[in-house]
Amino acid sequence: MKDFFTFQASFFNTKALFFNRMVAKKFVTGRLLCWVLTGLFFQFQGLQLSAQNSLNSGDFSTGTWGTGQTMGASAGGSLIITKSVTTLGDKFFRFYGDGSPCGEYQPNTNGDAFTNSTVVTTPNGNCGSANAWKINVPTATSQVVFKTDGNNTGISQSVAFVVQGAVRTISSVAQAPVAASVFPTQAVTITATMSGVQSVGQNVYLRYSTDNFVTSTVASMTYAASAATATIPAIVNTPGAAVKYYIFTSGTANVASNGSNADFFSINLNNNAGANFSYTVASGWTTNAAGLWGTATTWTANAIPPTAADLGVVTINHAVTQNAIALVSGVVVNVGATLTGTANTLTISKSTSATTFTNSGTLALSGTHAVAFSGAGTHTVSGTAAFNNITTTTGVNFGTASTVNGSLTINSGGFVSTNAPTYGAASTLIYNTGGAYAASTEWTPNALTGQGVPQNVSLTTASTSVNFGASTQYRRLKGNLSIAASTTLALSTASGGDLRIVGNFANLGTFTHNSRTVFFDGAAPQAVTGTCVFFDVTTSIGVNFGTTSTINNNFTINSGGSVVTNAPTYG
Repeated sequence: MKDFFTFQASFFNTKALFFNRMVAKKFVTGRLLCWVLTGLFFQFQGLQLSAQNSLNSGDFSTGTWGTGQTMGASAGGSLIITKSVTTLGDKFFRFYGDGSPCGEYQPNTNGDAFTNSTVVTTPNGNCGSANAWKINVPTATSQVVFKTDGNNTGISQSVAFVVQGAVRTISSVAQAPVAASVFPTQAVTITATMSGVQSVGQNVYLRYSTDNFVTSTVASMTYAASAATATIPAIVNTPGAAVKYYIFTSGTANVASNGSNADFFSINLNNNAGANFSYTVASGWTTNAAGLWGTATTWTANAIPPTAADLGVVTINHAVTQNAIALVSGVVVNVGATLTGTANTLTISKSTSATTFTNSGTLALSGTHAVAFSGAGTHTVSGTAAFNNITTTTGVNFGTASTVNGSLTINSGGFVSTNAPTYGAASTLIYNTGGAYAASTEWTPNALTGQGVPQNVSLTTASTSVNFGASTQYRRLKGNLSIAASTTLALSTASGGDLRIVGNFANLGTFTHNSRTVFFDGAAPQAVTGTCVFFDVTTSIGVNFGTTSTINNNFTINSGGSVVTNAPTYG
């Protein structure tokens, strides 16, 4: 019995080889022969139930029809087999599965073209009929790389790549700058040394991620001789970012840019023995020598810092002149170091949290230099800092020793928290919010002089509306007030929330007195221009009310006070 079954298995296997080959080439015709083939096929299928995701073909240089050609392990649990040819033209093949839902997988119609680099899904549409796919091989030196998804419950995806020549592998991987020297906003160049020059039909790809491949990006690499290069762009290399990457080869089309099919489409890869290649971006840039901000040798990165990207926390250890615009997460000027600012803007911004401007050295900022605070949180100034021009779209705590000698501009979203600066004699507090804003720490209440008492105050952008809320304390400015057209200044709605002014009062917009008092308490005559309606006015100096000023309640003239040239209209 043993010899009989051995003979029977051999017979069925031989017949299956013969008939499968004939059907694959479209030679089989006639109802009876098809029936015989079907019976022989099922006999053979029973012998192949243990074969799992293997190739069935006799059209390549090795392997025969009816014998499963074992596929090897590949990325992500997929399976792979590479077959060479001796002649060009159409080559036919099928896949074996595990018998669920059937043992062999083939197209619905015999001779269907299997498109290179295109995934074929649900390929068992006509299970058991012995149809075969065909794929065209353009040269006799080509190799065809077959892949399946390797599912234990059958094949749901398959793909093939025709490589016209040797299938190249990745010998080694290098990066520049090296892993220990990547600074924020620097692009990183990845170079893969290949086993030979590129073969037509096989491309090399870089896949990188900043979240351990929860998400990723795939970039096609540029091949030259036996090397392939690609760049991880500067925008990826944010301060402190942990970047992982690896190199893989695939076909020339249909590789997803987000890496979603990278494993299934991989022919081979180099992922640093499973650990992936990686680097961590430094937290910021540090000076290496005295010099210009825009000179490479000034920095330990030995590169010129980008002007429109976040450099992280910049640490100044030398005498450095900021001769270019700059965007940083924070600034530290250490003891003995000097930061000189020319006519450029230094933007301090951190999108995720607050940061600091710390000066333990020397600041020498020109009258045209500007510092812009933006991002999230409330940024803090530490140490003694003399600024000229400040703009903010976020919170700023100026600490206890900051001076603004030019302008402090409160833009939309901007405010001062905890500590205001000391305003210089030629400075201006500018409200540029374009909307409603409640005066806060930037204009310290209940103080005649000192930290937080502005020199000049100006409302600029249309629709800007500044109010004193329901404060019971006055606010004072030591210079001029300017209310531009289409802007509004409203005094407090509570008793005591008055305005004290030392300079001139110019109103081209709207002034809302809310029944509060305006005190003119300068040391020299003061002027009122524009249309102004006051409630109470008290003066200890001469005031020229122009021709369109009205006082609706009390006008108190103290010792030293007077009306110069033009008296107000009394309501």
